[in-house]
Amino acid sequence: MSGPMDLHRQANPRQQLVRSGQRLPTSRVFCLAATLFLSLAGNPARADRSFDLMLTPQSTDAYSMITVERAQTPQQYEFGIQTTFGWARNPFSPTLSIPPSGADQTRANLIGNQFTLDLGFFFGLTKWLSIAAVMPVGANTYDEEVLGLSTVVSPPIAPNRLASTQTSGLYRGEPRQSIDIARSGLRDPRLAVKVRFFTSKHVELGTLLDLTLPFGDRASFLGERTATFRPKLLFGIMASRLNIALNFGAIVRGSAVLYDGYNSMGIARYQTMPELTWGAGATVFLHRLISLGLEGIGHIPIGAEPQFATPLATLLGTVYFRALDKWRLYIAGGGGLVSSSERNAQGRLLVGFSYSLSPREGGLR
Repeated sequence: MSGPMDLHRQANPRQQLVRSGQRLPTSRVFCLAATLFLSLAGNPARADRSFDLMLTPQSTDAYSMITVERAQTPQQYEFGIQTTFGWARNPFSPTLSIPPSGADQTRANLIGNQFTLDLGFFFGLTKWLSIAAVMPVGANTYDEEVLGLSTVVSPPIAPNRLASTQTSGLYRGEPRQSIDIARSGLRDPRLAVKVRFFTSKHVELGTLLDLTLPFGDRASFLGERTATFRPKLLFGIMASRLNIALNFGAIVRGSAVLYDGYNSMGIARYQTMPELTWGAGATVFLHRLISLGLEGIGHIPIGAEPQFATPLATLLGTVYFRALDKWRLYIAGGGGLVSSSERNAQGRLLVGFSYSLSPREGGLR
């Protein structure tokens, strides 16, 4: 027996898919999925902007360096905060077609300036186990010519015709109801657990399990498409005035691709895949009030197309100030080392501070 609702289902199966609490036969679901796939395959050129391009996220606690983690953990019940302001010049320079016609292409500084602010909290659960959370925000300035426009009004071809609208730049290939790229917004929050396995007078060993949640603005280069898992192995060598830290890890994530909207074949202009990561740094304790540091971090893409498999590397020099026992101020500067990479920032600046209510003896260096 069929009623009005059954007739409505047969006439509007696509609408029924998006209504919660209702189920469709498997064959009907398959047909709808196939139709959707074919419709997408007919127009693959679309913009994907789900990338968090921040390559120098702050470390999780006050005992680490600016971006390189140490295996040292806060003592039990110790808690504190850490805040870092960052700036990068030309952090994303993919090859893109030039609006409005898209006839030519160039290696464009799509994002001219990147501003970030990371607000972090850490807490020691035991002498060897700690947790941390980081709430990051960001703001980007764009090359408006390369970015394009979400609405371009063309003059009517005849007096009795209405003007037509289209899109240009990165907006091409998107649904017409797309909104403009945001200039600022939330980035993906981080949750981390640090475990210290071993420590002696001169050696420390541990791990960091870092998770990012896809709450950032993924339509505006401020967040990943999915959650990411970022485990790291932490190794350190300590002397009276020298600390050396080594990190080896990975970024486990889904693929995201930026396509060229001017090409009907959907040429990929940039791609992110899982990556191996590394970090190495050293700090020298010069005086009760000041320390110097040098650190480098890098990414090695895994499984990406050859043109997007270029390794990344960034080098930073740091000055630490410790005027008060519970406070550490720092300023770092540097830039990218691989000019062929789309994410090779010409310059970076990081300024911030760490505070701990009850720092471990000899910490906050």
